[in-house]
Amino acid sequence: MGSAVYRNRAKRLLREACRLNQARIKEGYDLVVIARKDMRGLSHEETEEKLLELLGRARLLKDAK
Repeated sequence: MGSAVYRNRAKRLLREACRLNQARIKEGYDLVVIARKDMRGLSHEETEEKLLELLGRARLLKDAK
């Protein structure tokens, strides 16, 4: 991931994306999210979009079919 600056930014972005979408995520699961180098340039909106995409593919969203 790189230096501590990048790692901490990635943690903050992922944590905030999870917090904002907490009501949409199914309960009863413990999630482990691993940030990759590709995440370095993503904005908050892009991070949230990618997280929701992954949660949808894993069928962990309440409104996903």
